[in-house]
Amino acid sequence: MNYLLKRLLWSIPTLFAVVIIGFVLLVYSPGNPVDTILGINGNEDPLKPNSPYIEKQKKDWENKLGLNLPLFYVTIRSVLIPEAIYNISEKKEREIIRTLCLKTGQPETILEYRIYMKHLKRKWLENIQFLKPNEKDSLSDRIAEISHKIIALENSTNVKDINEYINDLHKITSNKIFSKTNSILEEMDMAVTLRTRPKPDVIFPSIKFYSKNRFHQWFFGDGKYSKGIIRGDFGISYISKEPIRNHIYKNLFWSILFSGIGILLAYLISIPIGIRQAIHNNSIGEKMSTIFLFALYSIPVFFLGTLLQTYLANHQYLYIFEPTGIKPTRGFLPNSNLLERTWQTLPYMILPIVCFTYSSIAFLTKLTKTSILDTLNQPYITTAKAKGLPFKKIIYKHAFRNALIPLITVFANIFPLLVGGSVIIESIFTIPGMGSQMFTSYFSHNIPVIISIFTLTGIFTVVGFFISDILYVLVDPRIRK
Repeated sequence: MNYLLKRLLWSIPTLFAVVIIGFVLLVYSPGNPVDTILGINGNEDPLKPNSPYIEKQKKDWENKLGLNLPLFYVTIRSVLIPEAIYNISEKKEREIIRTLCLKTGQPETILEYRIYMKHLKRKWLENIQFLKPNEKDSLSDRIAEISHKIIALENSTNVKDINEYINDLHKITSNKIFSKTNSILEEMDMAVTLRTRPKPDVIFPSIKFYSKNRFHQWFFGDGKYSKGIIRGDFGISYISKEPIRNHIYKNLFWSILFSGIGILLAYLISIPIGIRQAIHNNSIGEKMSTIFLFALYSIPVFFLGTLLQTYLANHQYLYIFEPTGIKPTRGFLPNSNLLERTWQTLPYMILPIVCFTYSSIAFLTKLTKTSILDTLNQPYITTAKAKGLPFKKIIYKHAFRNALIPLITVFANIFPLLVGGSVIIESIFTIPGMGSQMFTSYFSHNIPVIISIFTLTGIFTVVGFFISDILYVLVDPRIRK
């Protein structure tokens, strides 16, 4: 009991580490979540303003996703980084402000400067809008030049370049048509003059504690937008805008069902064959069965799946099983109970289960045989033989129990397959499992779903190792010590 309690206590920090890694991958994944959700193309005109409706939508989604919150409970940052930086959800904007604050040592001035930049863009767009068509045509090169400078000014983090861009804008806006823009530039230049300040040799970091932060909202929920992954809520999909649990849990059921049955059958088939091969080691039957199993093992799963579909689920040959899907195309019969629905589903499950099972049989059989043969060389087996015990009793009562330990170790490693499923098998037989979900999410850049599957896989890995620890104790009581 103490052994299992220790293993359980060690599993808790491991699970926490898995969750932390998943959170870090989610936070630092490429792209802007809000832009992805709202379908805003990052290649659009940088000077094109968002409508008030889009701006409101962006604010709402920022609140739902917690993008305007600090990352963690404890934040260590330079005293030159303003607190208001956590209210900025866009990564690019935060990085520009952080870099400029560290270079200039003037956080208040930098925040004011960024406000003026937004003001400048808005006024510049208004000025262009009120130009007459003939004025736009005659000044098209000038408009393009000013637009380029404004974009460069907005994205620059070099103080010297910023001052040069401001001076260039002064020069190229001398035309009377741009008088409003010129006055805006003068106002900005007077209000915000960036000057580099010598950095102190030592900048003491500021340590802040936040009860409300992105990790807390992601893990524990906020009671309004999210329940947290600890309650099975992995957040919102950036593509469908639906809860991720709608994508995962239904798919998770089918992956666990097919992979679980495949793993169970592989063990039930492999262990007796491995024992028999160990008993009849070096016999002709043992060698022939080994050749057959490894020939089967060498067949690629996509080839076997296609082969089974062609010859066992095809009207041109034999139509014994259903080729694809998990249930009748027209749905289950009306008023059918669970047993009847299971019976209707069976024809769809046979071929995928064969594909999930066959590839593991050769490996597990070889492992069982090798483990038993190694165990037969132990002194206590020699003693049992000297006592005159029947060979089969020695195998099944003494050798087999100790030979199970390598099989349990393998089980701990393949247990996460219950979550991952198989992309190839699920694609061939059109099974809505986690493998196909991962495949779809990858190509649609649905980052939260991918991170959720990664986190679930990590959790199942830890659970698998804990189950293996329990099985170790049951098989060999000496491990408790």
